[in-house]
Amino acid sequence: MKTILLLALAIAAISSSPPIEDRHNNKYGDAHRNVLSASYPSRVYRGAGETSNLKTLLSQIQMVARVVNGVSLRAEIPSGLIPPDQLIAELLSFGTATPSQIISIDNSKIQLDIDAMKKIPESLKGKPDVVEVEKTLKALESVLVNTVDTVTLKNTTGVKELKELVGELKKKKLMDPVASDLTSKKYWSNAIDTLGSEKFDMSKESKRVKDFFNDVKDTLDSINTVNTKLVAPAFPSAFPSAISSIYPISSVATEASKFKSKTAAFSRTPQQWTAYSNFIGDFRKTMDTLKPSLSSIQAVKSVVDGQNLRKARRNQTLEYTSGFPHGASDMAMVFVDLTDAWMKEILKTDQLQLALEELRNVEVLAKKVEDVLRGQVGGAIDSLNKAVADFYPGADGSEITSGIAEIQKCVLNTNESSAVVAVVPDIQKLLEDMDKQFKTLGEGIQAYKKAASNPEFVALSNTVKGICDKSVNAKDQELQNLVGKMKAQNLTMLGTTVNSIYKLVAQIDSAVTTIQNNSEKISNRSADLDAFYTNAGALSTYLECVKSKQNLKSVIDAMAKIENLRKFDVKSLDALDGGLEVVRTVSKTGDDLKKLNHSINEIKNAPMKYKSIQRIENANNHAKVIGSAVQAVSNMQNALEKKSEVEAILKNIDVTVIQKYNVNTTELEGLLQLNGSIVKMFGELETFKSSISIRKVSNLADQSEIFEKARAITGITGDIQKMRAGVEKLKESDVKMTAQEQQALETLQSQLDAMDSMGMEFVKYHGSFDGVKKSLSVFDAFFVDFASDLAGLAEEEDSKWKEESKEDGFPILIIVLVFIGLLLLAASIGNFIWNRKANDSFHLFYYRFYPHLKWESPSTSCIKGYVKIMADVVDTTYKTETEKTPTLKKKDVFGTAFKAEYEKYATIGQDVIPNKKIDLKYCTTPSPIMANTAPVLKGYGNLIDNPNGEIHANVVNLADRKTLCLAQTPQHDNSKTCTVESYWWMVRQMKAKTVIHFNAPGEWRYYPTDPKQPFSQYHSDCLKVHCKKVGVRDEVNQIATHKISVEFKGQAPHTVTLHDLEIGASGYPKAKQMAALLRTIVKQKRPVVIDCADGARYSGLLAFAAITTGFVLEEKNEASPDTMLFDKAMRQLRSQRKGCIRDAKDFAFGAMIVLEYLNLVRGEMGATSEDSKMLREGWDLWEATPTPVSVLAILPTTDKKTDVPAATT
Repeated sequence: MKTILLLALAIAAISSSPPIEDRHNNKYGDAHRNVLSASYPSRVYRGAGETSNLKTLLSQIQMVARVVNGVSLRAEIPSGLIPPDQLIAELLSFGTATPSQIISIDNSKIQLDIDAMKKIPESLKGKPDVVEVEKTLKALESVLVNTVDTVTLKNTTGVKELKELVGELKKKKLMDPVASDLTSKKYWSNAIDTLGSEKFDMSKESKRVKDFFNDVKDTLDSINTVNTKLVAPAFPSAFPSAISSIYPISSVATEASKFKSKTAAFSRTPQQWTAYSNFIGDFRKTMDTLKPSLSSIQAVKSVVDGQNLRKARRNQTLEYTSGFPHGASDMAMVFVDLTDAWMKEILKTDQLQLALEELRNVEVLAKKVEDVLRGQVGGAIDSLNKAVADFYPGADGSEITSGIAEIQKCVLNTNESSAVVAVVPDIQKLLEDMDKQFKTLGEGIQAYKKAASNPEFVALSNTVKGICDKSVNAKDQELQNLVGKMKAQNLTMLGTTVNSIYKLVAQIDSAVTTIQNNSEKISNRSADLDAFYTNAGALSTYLECVKSKQNLKSVIDAMAKIENLRKFDVKSLDALDGGLEVVRTVSKTGDDLKKLNHSINEIKNAPMKYKSIQRIENANNHAKVIGSAVQAVSNMQNALEKKSEVEAILKNIDVTVIQKYNVNTTELEGLLQLNGSIVKMFGELETFKSSISIRKVSNLADQSEIFEKARAITGITGDIQKMRAGVEKLKESDVKMTAQEQQALETLQSQLDAMDSMGMEFVKYHGSFDGVKKSLSVFDAFFVDFASDLAGLAEEEDSKWKEESKEDGFPILIIVLVFIGLLLLAASIGNFIWNRKANDSFHLFYYRFYPHLKWESPSTSCIKGYVKIMADVVDTTYKTETEKTPTLKKKDVFGTAFKAEYEKYATIGQDVIPNKKIDLKYCTTPSPIMANTAPVLKGYGNLIDNPNGEIHANVVNLADRKTLCLAQTPQHDNSKTCTVESYWWMVRQMKAKTVIHFNAPGEWRYYPTDPKQPFSQYHSDCLKVHCKKVGVRDEVNQIATHKISVEFKGQAPHTVTLHDLEIGASGYPKAKQMAALLRTIVKQKRPVVIDCADGARYSGLLAFAAITTGFVLEEKNEASPDTMLFDKAMRQLRSQRKGCIRDAKDFAFGAMIVLEYLNLVRGEMGATSEDSKMLREGWDLWEATPTPVSVLAILPTTDKKTDVPAATT
């Protein structure tokens, strides 16, 4: 009974105590704070927009995945199955980097090493011996790169046959000379010319005429005789021709010729190798000193890339955190999930967070590190990494030393005399000539026989020989007649034929002689040919030796690195401040990473109070299955949301290049079928989405139905990564493509990357779908077991308490009751103060006893630090731009600089999706807002026609518990529900005493500016608005300050100070005007309501400036400026109100407001005056530059809504 009584008292004390707020930064972000007052529920209303069953169910199973992942970590960290370093690296998306690498970063050494790098290129100029060895290494590089056929170099096939052919031709003549069998042409010519001459005088030639007849007859007989026995000789070899006999030798010569120009470089003296070894050793020592810094840069790049990869890719494989696809942000949600009503019904307890309590420190530290890492921009570290890439040491120094020693063992000894070098080409020429002569010989013999066998020639020859036969016994008178008969014959034809035969005989004999001579010459080159083969064999042995030296490549790589470094532009190292700043920022997480590692080890070594957690078998494997299955469903939902994006990619995919070159690979065939598989997938997804229904479930396993249905979806068929590899292979192939075709393939790869990042190959998740029901059942069993654990522990504590009570007696009970009474009293007082925090009693207490920022007296270091941050933004761009245009001034690059700076933060908040839609009746623009920071109107009964208490506004929290409410300017239209009543009710409900209104000249005002005229232009009589005091615009800032009284029917009047600033036509007020308004804001202890046309642009500028100023004034920033303040300000603002800081000009103007505020409250200092002047001039110059800025026009009294571009100067 005593136990029950004490528990009841304790519960009453806890429930009556005020909500506890962290005095430090809220680890769940400002989005989780109570946004209006203590009277509002701590659990903010969800968005009123429609949500599909699939989205609802996905939200539930994502909670399940996170919770079971938390349980699995708590179960398996103590077992040692999850290495802390690997868990941290995966949770924070470190890529290939490890926490140890980040912890060990030495920023000062990195800067020293960057300075040292500038001197390296000049120090690498080689001496003569080094230059000579580098020539050798370049020659040897081709040996390793090119295909070398060392077997061919040793092949002596054909040498024996060639020598036999040459020997046979040399020893044995092909045929005797034909000319020796013919009568001398001299006798023939003399005889035939004399007998056929018209001047032939028989009286003078009577003694010789018979000799002439005899010479003619002998010539014709010899021609006939030769014709009979003349036969073309057969080629004396198995080779089809002379030249073919050298083909085997030529292949050896061709292979050897590849190294003809390099052979001389293959040999170096020991002295040269020693000089090079010393040179490379000194180089390695220098590079090894840089290695830690370079490794640190690589590690930081991996970490930064990991953040971008986690944002972009939905198909990552996670080993220990599959339920946390967004890393530490998801882990931080576990304890929020455990308070969800649906999750409590499944768990049957709200005490599971007790078992996971040890993980709180891990998630807080991890989230802290993650917030820093996600603010880093990849471009800066990419530039740094690229700039120092040539300085990475590469191969181990011992490999290079071994490589130098090994290559000296390869020795090439050859006879490089000119005769030996030229022997194969010389023999080849002789053989080619021999083939020509064989051809000439054959053609000559054929022509001879044709001429000698010509019928006309044979008949004429026989006739002439008959005349010659008669001349033997003829007398003088008869000889005279025979001469006449001879002249009567066609001696011209006869002479022409015989002369051609004599020419053919000369051709035949010349060919035979040439063949014979060439054979002799080739035979004489046998020694040179043998020397050539000796050289080829030696070269083969040398090359085989070179290729066997595994460390030679390390030496060659080092040489290539040195060559690159000699050409390195050291000036590029001067423009790496952005990358070094990223390294410095990431390295600052080192202490938190140490604490994170320590926290995980504490869990590992801590005793386990809840034995049920220890009893879960293979907890991580089951959590991994669940996380993977949930991720698949999430990817399906994402695919449905991005259907138009995917269809746009498909529409623009160009596969004509692949079809043109007819690349028949499996990967690219899958690419051609991609369109069909995606169309099918979307059909399946729509069916899947429509089949999902929400039903009440009592355990996790009941949720397996969604996974069973999801399993039917195969998604994209084929492997996109392999498709991409196929495209890359086509790009690198020998196919000659145009520049346009190459670009088409580049675009195709980018499109495949975009689709791959969406994780639409759902068949890969089928294994998880198959096992998810079993895994869910394992955790269902755990929840039952855990409930038993709790009951057992409670009984154990109760028994222990009873025993202690019996021992100590009644006084213990008295002490306990007194303590609980005091606790109740303190809780009641605290609750009273908390619930009155919107009133002066709370602020009197808070501002008197709680330290707050020095808004009106910022320190000198704060102002200097902020101005330096602003000036550095401009200086960085100025250095780059003046290299292109030296005449530029700093103010000229202000716009360019802030555009570049804004790019770092442009994407912040894109992952925060507005989830509350406001009915068009109650807003100017229908854009959704953040539900978790949206005020909900209540308590107005039937005074206002606004059933759900809707209003287009969000609460933004500042430092020192100051609160802003950013709202749309209320409008009045008799045909619709008026938003003015809702607006003033919100002001009253928040107990705000200050309102800031941005208006355009001539606009309809929602408040009166004449004290004599009541303001009642509404369709209901519920509200009266009076102007108690008309404000006059001050000369400096042109801000009018009115006193407005608002009175709802049946309610007490509520008076506010309304500050009215006209925007004018320029699109931006003056920064000093906004600074004056900011000063008004920070002086308020109550919430301040700020309204403008769209509720985000101008109010957002003030909110951004206020948040940024708060970060500037933090005490920890006084020693050194916080370079992350813009990042933090953007994150805080955009997580609470959508549409703020829309572009680079808004960003720059917000920053200028902070500058003017600091100068306003403190007075401009001489130390910062020059920079401040430059920044003002830069802003003025950029503001005057025409830029299309969309500004939602303040609505007139009509029902039209217009989007009016700001005027440009």
